Parts: sequence; C-alpha cells; structure tokens
Amino acid sequence: MRRKNLSEKFTHKRIWLLISFFFAIATLPTSFNLTPLLADKGPTWYGIDSSWAFTLNFAIFKNWVWGKDIVYTYGPLGFLATRIGYHIPALSFIIFDAFLVANFFIVFNDFLSKSKDKFLALLFIIFNILLIRIHTQVGVAWIILFFNCFWLNKAAEKFRFNLYIYIAILTTASFYLKLNTGLIGIVLFVSLLLFLNFLREITFKQTLSVLFLPFVFILALSFPFHVNLPGYLSGAGEHIKGYQEIMGLSSDVSGWTDGMTVIFGGMILLLIYYFIFLVKQKKYSNLLHISISAIYIFVLRKQAVIRSDEQHMMEFFAYAPLILLIQNRSFTSPGLQIRHLKISLLIALSCLLLKSSRITVSEVLLSIFQTPKNYVNSFRNRNSIDYFGQANKRYIPERILTAINHHTVDIFPWDIQYLLQNKLNYQPRPVLQSFSAYTPNLQKLNLEFYRQHPPEFIIYDYDAIDNRNPFNDECALSLFIIKNYQIADTFYSNERWRLLLKKKKQLSTVIYTRIKVEKINLNHNIKLPFNCSFVKVFVNHTSLGKLRNLLDKLPLVQLSYKAENGAWRSHRNSSELLKAGAFTGKFITDNYDFAQLFSEPESLKNITELVVNGDLRYFEPLVQIEYYKTNAFDIGESSTHSSQILNSIFEEKYFFNLNNEKVIAIWADPIQSKPMLLKKGKYKLTLKLKGTPAGNIFPHINLYINNKKIGEMPSASFYQNFEFNFEVKNTQKSMIKIQMDNDLSIPSSGEDRNAFFENITLSLEQ
Repeated sequence: MRRKNLSEKFTHKRIWLLISFFFAIATLPTSFNLTPLLADKGPTWYGIDSSWAFTLNFAIFKNWVWGKDIVYTYGPLGFLATRIGYHIPALSFIIFDAFLVANFFIVFNDFLSKSKDKFLALLFIIFNILLIRIHTQVGVAWIILFFNCFWLNKAAEKFRFNLYIYIAILTTASFYLKLNTGLIGIVLFVSLLLFLNFLREITFKQTLSVLFLPFVFILALSFPFHVNLPGYLSGAGEHIKGYQEIMGLSSDVSGWTDGMTVIFGGMILLLIYYFIFLVKQKKYSNLLHISISAIYIFVLRKQAVIRSDEQHMMEFFAYAPLILLIQNRSFTSPGLQIRHLKISLLIALSCLLLKSSRITVSEVLLSIFQTPKNYVNSFRNRNSIDYFGQANKRYIPERILTAINHHTVDIFPWDIQYLLQNKLNYQPRPVLQSFSAYTPNLQKLNLEFYRQHPPEFIIYDYDAIDNRNPFNDECALSLFIIKNYQIADTFYSNERWRLLLKKKKQLSTVIYTRIKVEKINLNHNIKLPFNCSFVKVFVNHTSLGKLRNLLDKLPLVQLSYKAENGAWRSHRNSSELLKAGAFTGKFITDNYDFAQLFSEPESLKNITELVVNGDLRYFEPLVQIEYYKTNAFDIGESSTHSSQILNSIFEEKYFFNLNNEKVIAIWADPIQSKPMLLKKGKYKLTLKLKGTPAGNIFPHINLYINNKKIGEMPSASFYQNFEFNFEVKNTQKSMIKIQMDNDLSIPSSGEDRNAFFENITLSLEQ
C-alpha cells in the first residue's frame, strides 16, 4: 500500500511537471523577429518607436559605445525586449527564450506544488499567461525583474552560493537589457543580503562572499558589450529624471486609470494584511516577500502613471499579477492560502477584463497555437532592414539621396528610420531623438558632439510631441545648427515638408551674452528685455511637489509666449527643460518659420512676453530667470540653395508613367504644387513640356505663381524648354499652378489633348 501511494505521488508530480512545462511553453513569444509597422501617413510621432527600437540593433551592428555614442535606458541587450532580429544571431534569441521558458517552468511548478487548491492555482496561472500574451510590447524587462524577485525569495530560504551566482547573472542581464529595472534588481539584491545578515540568517562572511557578484559581472561584461559604465549610468539616470516630469499625459485610456488605481490599491492592502500576519507569526524573514512585491508593483504603477498611455498601462495589467505567484509560499494554513488564491484570481481577472478590450482572449489562444509556426518563420528575413516590403514608407527623393551620397547625416526630431531604410551614412548624436533630450546634461551631450563631430547633412522637420515646443527640445543645439548650417534643399515626404541642411565650411561658436538675472513670480507676465533670444528658467519644487513627484507625477509646467502682434502660444514644459534653456527670439509656429531663421529672421514676429505657469502647491512661487542675447542669427554665408528640382513637391496623383518615364501630366484640371518657402529675390523657373493634340491643336499652358500669371507656353509633339523669370518681394510661402486652357477630347477619333512635363526646375538668380 505504501509503495502504491509513493507511485501515485510520483505520477502526480510528473503530471504537474508536464502541466508546468506546457504552461511555460505557452508564455513563449510568438516570434523573435517582430516587424514594427511603419506609417507613411498621419502624425510624425508614428515613427518614434520603430526608429529607436531598430537603432538599438544598428548600434550593435556598428559597434557603438553605450554611454558615449548612444545614451539611452535600453542597453546592448535591449534587442531581447524589442525582439527585432536585425543582425542578431538567431541562437541569441533561442537561448534567451529557452531561459524564459525554463524560469517560468520553475515558477509555475513551485507555485503548483505548494498550492493546496490545484484548480484555483491552475486557473491563476492560465490568467497570467493570457495577460502576458495579450501584451505584445517590450515588457520583457518586467518579466526578468519578476524572475529576480522570485529567486531572491528562494535565496532567503537557505544560503546557496550557486543560487546567488545565478541571481547575480540575472541582475546583470537586466542591467544591460534596460537600466531602470537593472538598478532595481541591484537594490533588491543588496537589500536581501543586508536584511538576512541583520536577522543573522546568514553570516557576515557569507554576505561578503556574494555581495559584489553583480558588480563584478557588470564590470566584466562592459568590455565585450562596448559599454562606458560611467556614461551608461549617468546618461540613463538623466533619462529617468527627465522623463519623470515631461512625459506625463492627462488622458485616461478606456477608463484604465481608475481600474489601475483600484487594482494597485487592492494589491497594496493585500500585502499590508500579509505583512501584519507574518509579523504576528514572527516569520520575519518572510517579510522580504512582501517588501519585494510592494516595490515591484509600485515601480510598475509609477511607470504607467507617468506616461498614462496604452502601452505602459497595459504593462501594469500584464505583469502586476505575476508577483502574487510568490505570496502563497509564505502560508502553511490551507484556508489562508486558498483565500489568497481567490483574491489573486479576482485581481488577475480584473486585469484580464480591462486588457481584453484591446485584444480578445480567443485571439490570444489562437496566437499561442500558432507560435511554433511563427517562431520557425522568424529565421527568415531577420537581417532585412526593409521590414518585409515597407521600404518605401520612409521615402526620400532621389535627388536628396544623391546630394547626401556617402556623407554623414543626422535627422531631427526623431525619425531615424528614414536614414536606415535609405541606407544613408547615419551619424547619430548621443541622445538619438530630440524629444528624449529631457535635461540640461543630455542636451549638453548632443551639443558637444555637434561641436566636435558635426554631420555633413541634417534632415530637419520642426515637430514635437505632446504640445511641446520643438525648438526647446534641444534649444542650444538648434541655435548651433542655425548658425552653422544652411538650407541645401527641401522636399516632401510622408505628408510633411522637410529641410535638407548642409554644414558650412567654417564652424562658428554661438555666443551667449547674459543681459540680466531676476526673480519673477510664477503665473505672471514677464516682459522680455530688448534683443533677448534665449532664457534659462529655474523652477523649484515645494516639499509637497517633491513628495508627489516621488509617489505619483507632477502637474505640468507651461511656458506661454506672446508675439508682438498679440498672438499667444502655450507649450508644455518641465523644470529640467526650462533649466536647459528656451528660445525667445522669434515666434516660430512651423517648418516654414524655422526655415526663415536661416536667411531672414527679421521677417518673423518677435516674442515680447512670457508666462511660466505652474501649480503653486507643487512649485515655489518665485522663479529665477536669466536673459541672454546670442549671435546665432549673424547669417554670414548664403543659406538658401540656388536651385531645386520641383517635381517632388507635386502630389503623386499628378504623375504618370509615359513610355516608362515618370512625368507630370495635365489631363484637364489645373495642377498646383504644395507650398514651398521662397526667400526674397529674383527667380528663374524652367519647364520641359510636350503635349498630345486633339483636332490638330496642341495644349496651351498658363503658368501662375501664387495665382499671379507669369507666362504661357504652347506645346508640341516633342519636349521643349521654357524659361520664366519672376521676383519675390518678401520671403513667403509660394505655390506654382499650371493650367491648360484648351482641353479637348474627341471620343470618335480617340484623340485627347494632354500636356506632360519631364522636368521643372527653380533657380534663385544670384
């Protein structure tokens, strides 16, 4: 009978092992070669995430130094989070995914083996798998941190040197995947050892033998990973500090804010209850479970609250319930443990109901069954930079590509994908995208880089996210660019008019001359001194502001500008961005205004007043402001290109393939170009025209600039060149209109009178 019971127990154990293994496999990502969808229409911020994610792989491919050439919170193992396979050996992903599966297998088996109610335990694991699989973004860092928490709790049971080595390796991997979660892992590792030493559950000698393991591993791997540790740490720290104040959104995605508050509050109350229970039971070493769990969900919520967008909120719902897998190990009482399982199920179900508003459970189940096929397909095209046929979605005209050629090029504000997909010689500034240069130190890194290694060309688009002022995302660098670059060409792409800037032969220093320093009141109008084009504003937090900044997020600071014509514009800001500096020289609203700074800044409206707006509960009422004038607008070299081919500024619908040649066609209605910026001066417009007759009469063409007729052209059966001269009195946005005034179609003979332009070129006459 005893032998039979042992046999049944062994059989049951094998069943739970098989179930745990099956569930662990179900967590496996569907692919290691994700393909971010590139957008060719809509807001330009659609290009932000695909650009930085792909650039992480590009940095590895180019052997950039992390912390010097690239300053970011993701590190050299960041591709494991983005799961982009470009130039990453497939074996790296296979090993990493096997590691994920192995850890989940151990976690699930441990949870099941210690659960008194197997059905509830199985249901809770299934809910967690669904939550993980619904979330398809870059949440791997949170899974690694969860594993860290799990193994730290295991390590608290009994000192095992090998286990601490494994935790140190896990912490090191987290550190080089995403620094935010890596630093939390280090804090937890050190805290565990100090706590156990304090309780005298491990000796001082044991503590000392493992305390420095993560630091040794991190230092050792910094060399093969090409990491400058001081730069990596300080740069990522600056990112975290700056992100905190400027990146918050006020929107509530599908009511998730309230849902997250309720779930977070419920989990904290649950942990407090467990904490009191363990203190009464004098199980002091088990208090570590509670503390680690509280830190884990607090940081998850903190990230979600700061940004308040769909991705970060979904990360909270996806990964917060995981930490409850650890808690039932503390309770030997079956009744208390079953109660814990029921509460955990309720929390996981609430998360699932909130998350499934985006992706249904049936879709997730289908993706789980499709995982093997999709995973095998990941081996194909992982080194393709074209994202499976999306290459043309980041279009740059051929003449722009020819002009840049092999020269170095950077892009503003963030859409690096233009450069990578068109295989240009990308030379990045350390903080790759302007919106994430959140602090004075990050902006200084980029400015110093440009002073020492300026790229030959810049593709520039005056744009920002979240109603921020594009100029002030990298204000000092923008002034440096205006001083040291000139407009070489302009072009349209993805519904935006962009500038191609070319470096001048001789670089000049932007000199800042301080006019005065004064204290001003928050929320009061500030009259700017004459000729003030740059200010630094120092806003301090109150004690309540510092507390709220730690626990939640601060309300935004706003900087409002008044132009000399009375117009006002208001932009979100932060104390860090204001400290870095704000442009107060001219009232800039779009790319056209920004372009005028290179040639005729005097034609733009001056800014006469400022208001720094902030909540006086969280910000000190007195603000220090420093006023400066600069020499950024002493133009020097001519900054307008002398000639440009204008075919690209006509919409695609006007183009026609005529005998395998792309031409601009006029079938009946007039065609009109997109707006372009023309500075004051005399111009020559050259057009190459031919036509097809109807009734033996060829098309007759009228040419207009801003609806003013400047000439007319007869056409023939062969191409002819026509030249027209006109003058622009003041720098302005201009449009070309071409009209055929004698359209005719004769159905009986099949004749159709049409006009075709092989080329249109505009030249500024010197």
